[in-house]
Amino acid sequence: MLLPDARVAAATFFVTNPFGDSPTSAACFTSTTDTGLRTLSGGQYSIQVAGNLAVETNAAPPLVVSGTHSVWNISAMVSDAPMNAPAVPPAQTTVEWIQMDLLVNGAVYCTLTIPAGVTYSNTVNGYGMAPLPASGLMTLNITRVPQAAGSQPGRDLTVTINL
Repeated sequence: MLLPDARVAAATFFVTNPFGDSPTSAACFTSTTDTGLRTLSGGQYSIQVAGNLAVETNAAPPLVVSGTHSVWNISAMVSDAPMNAPAVPPAQTTVEWIQMDLLVNGAVYCTLTIPAGVTYSNTVNGYGMAPLPASGLMTLNITRVPQAAGSQPGRDLTVTINL
């Protein structure tokens, strides 16, 4: 049975064979982490920004969604982590990070953050998020990078949208 991009909350089961129908059994899946079984459609979209990062609107070419899809999760990674500038004086510390917004049809779909010294972002769970619409336009805005003298902004960004 093909059932892509669905959430199954409960099901009843029985088997038919030459001896007849089996007793019916029921299962409830609402106590799972995602409040049901998610079938999804498989695949992923990737958005890549090569080189050193900077605050930028439309940091990568836009992607067109091929069909309506629910999202499993969204995350980002960089090849070189953002780094803070040395603190001056040593008692002062500024925590810097990379922050980016994934937009769908011009509206913020989710925000991802990569902390200083780390190469991966938080993972945004797609449960409860609107599905990506068919022919929707996905764009990426980088809204924050370390900019102090001596800091490193991060390099070679990949945002992955798992379906």
